[in-house]
Amino acid sequence: EILIDEATSIVVATQGHYDEPALEAALATPAAYIGLVASARRAETVLGYLRDRGLDQAQIDRVDAPAGIDLGRIEHREIAVAVMAKLVQLRAAGATGGVTETVTIPTTAIDPVCDMEVEMATAKFTTELNGDMFYFCCPACKSLFEKTPVDYLG
Repeated sequence: EILIDEATSIVVATQGHYDEPALEAALATPAAYIGLVASARRAETVLGYLRDRGLDQAQIDRVDAPAGIDLGRIEHREIAVAVMAKLVQLRAAGATGGVTETVTIPTTAIDPVCDMEVEMATAKFTTELNGDMFYFCCPACKSLFEKTPVDYLG
């Protein structure tokens, strides 16, 4: 569990995977800074989606998108520099705290039946059980799990 308060900075950098739910979760916090690492075009699409989901303009305005200080046309390797520069600028101004914690959101899951690694973003075989998502490599593994999930859970 992570303490997120008015001194926290959140940078969503999912490379286009699950930007929307990550931003919705970030906007539900009192974080001082919420940035989205994305192209201007992608950011516009994501923020439009959030508007369509009912978020008001004040919430949308909390998102710095594209994240970071505008350094003009830069290469992807320099994006982190732009984001860090923005965070240093905010911290120097007293707008955020000084502690940094990195949270990595998994992009792969383990098929509970065969232990194969499955890419979550492109998984074709999934099921939900008690609010948890499970990812499978094939329909056979999904079927076995759904018949007797207790056989495959911890």
